[in-house]
Amino acid sequence: MKKVLFTYLFLAIVVQLYPVKAFFSRVFLKSVYVPVLFMYSRVKSMQQAEKKVIELEKKIASMEIMSGKEKGDIASDSIYIVTLIGYEPFGFPGILTYYPPVGKRGDLLLWDGVVAGKVISIEQGAGQAATVYGNLFRLGVLVKEYNGILEGGVPPVVKYIPIEYPVGEGDTVYTSGIGEIKIRGIPVGVVTKVKEDKIAPYFHKIEVKPFFEVHRAYRLVLIPND
Repeated sequence: MKKVLFTYLFLAIVVQLYPVKAFFSRVFLKSVYVPVLFMYSRVKSMQQAEKKVIELEKKIASMEIMSGKEKGDIASDSIYIVTLIGYEPFGFPGILTYYPPVGKRGDLLLWDGVVAGKVISIEQGAGQAATVYGNLFRLGVLVKEYNGILEGGVPPVVKYIPIEYPVGEGDTVYTSGIGEIKIRGIPVGVVTKVKEDKIAPYFHKIEVKPFFEVHRAYRLVLIPND
């Protein structure tokens, strides 16, 4: 019993020494406090993104969905249902063609609640949109709470997020509302690979697998970018 009491007393004295306290403080900060703070920040960011998606879904449900009418007959704040009538090139298409020819350049196309593309032109009786698989596609995105730019391709890549920011495989990519597209919180895809950008070595080069599945798509929702 005396040995146990002596051991406790000895440890109580040692722990009060400044070098020991500093060491344990660093260990605590690194192993407990920082991870907990980071997880809290991530959860808060995800909740905000989910809130934006829910708000958009409510807006879609509450508005009259227009289809098959001329652009001049529809209010500028309407949401449209359009039909996919073609895409190119075959495989991983960079350009979609849809009907009716509604919307304007910069409007967002959704499929099953996720980003499919953005309108680039209205011509020859149909609309055209650049998809996440094409090199004409650029979009401001959010990975965790970090802003970057997604460039279309096979695969699409997120750039300009500094390498000191912890981005990992499995993180969800959302629209940030910064840049040409002002709509925030729409899911784009999931991170599949994170590596250093050799051209801009201070930033990540983040490969993304889009949620959009063009081979299953038929009806798309066009959201005005106002």
